[in-house]
Amino acid sequence: MSSVSTTLDGRYAFEYQVGLWSYGTVQVLRDRESRALSICKVVPKAQLKSTDGVLATLKKLRGLQHEHTSPITAVQEDQHNLYILSTKTDGGDIADWLDRVEEGFCIHENSCANYMRQMLSAFTYCHAHQVFHGDLSPISIMLSSKMPDAVVKIGDFGIAQILDKQMMATKMMSGYMPPEMRCGQHLCSGAAQDMWSIGAVAHALLVGQPPVNNEWGTRGIFRGSFEEAWSERSLEARDFVARLLLPADERPTAAQMLNHPWLRSAAISEVTSKTSGGTSQEAQMTVLCYMLAVLLIPVMVPHCDFEHLRVAFIQMDKDNDGFIPRSAVHSILRKRCVLEEAVTTALNICDVGKTGVMDLCTAACADLISREFFASGPTSQPLSCPLRISDLVPRMLKKFFEKYGEQKQAPATVEGIEMRIRSAVAQDMESYTSVRYDEIIACLPEETHINEKLLSEYLSASSGAGTPLMPRAMRSLRAAEGPSCGVEGLDDLVFSFFQSCGFGSVGFKRHVKAGGC
Repeated sequence: MSSVSTTLDGRYAFEYQVGLWSYGTVQVLRDRESRALSICKVVPKAQLKSTDGVLATLKKLRGLQHEHTSPITAVQEDQHNLYILSTKTDGGDIADWLDRVEEGFCIHENSCANYMRQMLSAFTYCHAHQVFHGDLSPISIMLSSKMPDAVVKIGDFGIAQILDKQMMATKMMSGYMPPEMRCGQHLCSGAAQDMWSIGAVAHALLVGQPPVNNEWGTRGIFRGSFEEAWSERSLEARDFVARLLLPADERPTAAQMLNHPWLRSAAISEVTSKTSGGTSQEAQMTVLCYMLAVLLIPVMVPHCDFEHLRVAFIQMDKDNDGFIPRSAVHSILRKRCVLEEAVTTALNICDVGKTGVMDLCTAACADLISREFFASGPTSQPLSCPLRISDLVPRMLKKFFEKYGEQKQAPATVEGIEMRIRSAVAQDMESYTSVRYDEIIACLPEETHINEKLLSEYLSASSGAGTPLMPRAMRSLRAAEGPSCGVEGLDDLVFSFFQSCGFGSVGFKRHVKAGGC
């Protein structure tokens, strides 16, 4: 098509043809008044499962608004076609990046992880609204610029639901389609289908191509034709992809993968890289406050208080994946803390990976900080606003040594911490979250008195070891990475990581029922 349809001609002028997508053609149009460019995807009506209610469905999708989605801006039709318009981005799409990979260009892991983090944020939001993509591929993933730090925008959410599923199955035989769809076993779209496609995109960005038909699952993707390329990527990145390319009933939710340590590390690195000298005092203080909160919960939070929080969290966790949106945590905490800014600031601090979704451990940390440190000052009055993390750190350190010091506000020892941390709340934290207090304490220096300086240094450098920020098996992955650890040892490590994070099919269900992550 070299011109715009007469249906659109009154408002839009044809600019150029892009090419084909799964169900039709793609062109760029220019608004005659605003001069803004739009992507127009043409869908032949012959490919629709039914024309009834299609326009209403597409117009409903226009209300799907998220910072990492590219929503539908207009929908038109004529006798033969639907015309679905969305905003054109300046950076093209991920397919352009893949063309560069094929030419020998290598995408830095941090850039890839940040793309994945933004994508998963959009999928978490859309899946929560029961809207699934159903046809994710690089052409649907648009970028705000051609720079590595571009903002990701996912297009075409929900469009697949209006199309004929049988026809889709014959047209979508690409490396981004889940294997069960290729085999014709499951023709309905859903979260599991989207998660496999995300893994396939990550696979392509990291090694240049999506997984081939007979190389999927934990073993195939690392031992087939891509083995050499994968050997140059971190075990954390491989773990991330392996988790997504499992059979449909074993794939995690978008919220679970959004909290994968590979993405958390990239988020912290992004904050750090934006500060002069390559270090970020605020990023270090954020990890320190999170770790201090985890250590203070057993000695400051009454057991009944923690239990009430846990029950409220479970009630909000509608899909039982161990994570709820930050807005839901905010709603819970506002019923427990009267000061709005205390809750908001505490959530900002405790969402270390800036994911927008939170587990029970993160909610408990934010609850402690908001109530005990921001909403209750030295005279039991709220601290004056604005509330800052620089004000929080010394108060939390002081409270730590009040609770764990050999005497009030005196230096502490590992032995003393081990003795005082034993409580019913500590047991519940270990039962219902991924916290392991012995691993946290193992990061501290033994046979010496621990003062504020030592405690701050060791906790900040721990990368969250013993908490959901850094599960035990991920520490094993990092320790094993190097020349002595090839892909041969990955399967056992990956399985161990799934189990420690509650991702295993049996272990995860047990944790979910208990309200943990």
